[in-house]
Amino acid sequence: MSTTTLDTTKTAPAPAAVPVRRTRRRGERGPLGTALLHGGLALASLIALAPVAWLCYLSLGPDKDDYLHPGGIAGKLTFSNYSFVLQHTGFLDWFKSTLIVALGTTVIGVLVAATTGYAVSRMRFSGYKQLMWVLLLTQAFPIAILIVPMYEIFSELGLIDTYWALIAINCSTAVAVQRLAAEGLLRHHPVRDRRGRAGGRLSPSAPSSG
Repeated sequence: MSTTTLDTTKTAPAPAAVPVRRTRRRGERGPLGTALLHGGLALASLIALAPVAWLCYLSLGPDKDDYLHPGGIAGKLTFSNYSFVLQHTGFLDWFKSTLIVALGTTVIGVLVAATTGYAVSRMRFSGYKQLMWVLLLTQAFPIAILIVPMYEIFSELGLIDTYWALIAINCSTAVAVQRLAAEGLLRHHPVRDRRGRAGGRLSPSAPSSG
């Protein structure tokens, strides 16, 4: 005689998962704020690009007075103006000069600004306050009153009508702004010694350990 045992134990159903509501952190934008932000940025981009697009459109007119009647340009678009500029003017020489001055200013300006920003943000040395005042006062004088003194200096150095003169003039105004950017960037990064430990400000008399 065989007997069959029935399992009468009932398995309890698993509880339903309760959705967890995400808590927004302080300062975090919601969907509406994000949409408004991106919409504002898109509108600002259109406003900034509209004059450039309009000038490009006017440049495609074949006649010199087409800008007075811009509606008629659409029916006679041409690149003849660009061909004239490239073939019958010194545009390529002008572009080469601009490229040399721009690259020279960028390389020299970034090098000087980065080293100066590192020194004033990480070190305390003799003459620190005086240097900061000099860097600040150089921005107090408008470039217009510096034209004659700069011309006299470059004339005595024989740098008139040279790339070095233009690079030096541009660096005299760009380095101060670049130095502020480099200093602000370096101040937000802690000093680390050779072991990777974060420390304070470097000093020539008290170098970092390690």
